[in-house]
Amino acid sequence: YGSKPNNLHVPAQRFEDQFGESVYIIEADSEKLRSESGKGVSHRYRRSNAKHTLAANFSTVTQLHDSHTQMIVHWAGEGSDVIIALSRDSRSGEGTSSNLFISRDYGKSFANVTGQFRIPSGKQVVIDHYFNSKRRNSRYIFTDITNNYIFATTDYGQSFIPYQLEFR
Repeated sequence: YGSKPNNLHVPAQRFEDQFGESVYIIEADSEKLRSESGKGVSHRYRRSNAKHTLAANFSTVTQLHDSHTQMIVHWAGEGSDVIIALSRDSRSGEGTSSNLFISRDYGKSFANVTGQFRIPSGKQVVIDHYFNSKRRNSRYIFTDITNNYIFATTDYGQSFIPYQLEFR
């Protein structure tokens, strides 16, 4: 119907019951991505020259250069400029991978902190999910269900403490 669009607009899906407040999951259509890889580049154009005050809702576009099909995004909360973004494969388990990106400037830039997750066996850590504290927004727990590890941070992801789990 009509001409092919140059931009992808994805509505955010709220999963408050499963993931808590301010968490959004954005999932790409992997078949469409494979068929369109290498075709074109998205462009942004200024629509208005008028001066605006900061709106309650606004968006920022950042290139993460990541090929995973699912991204779980979470803003740490009031009084914080930290945004956590976990990119992963839709299905977890052996042979999958993940990347964790953290922004400390309210989404203007992101750092890939995946390399900070290390376990003694040297295996690749695959972060499946994360949970945050409702009372202290600097505290997170990241889960690796493939290797039976959790990683805790109390400083918005500046450092991570690994804990091996003895059960499956």
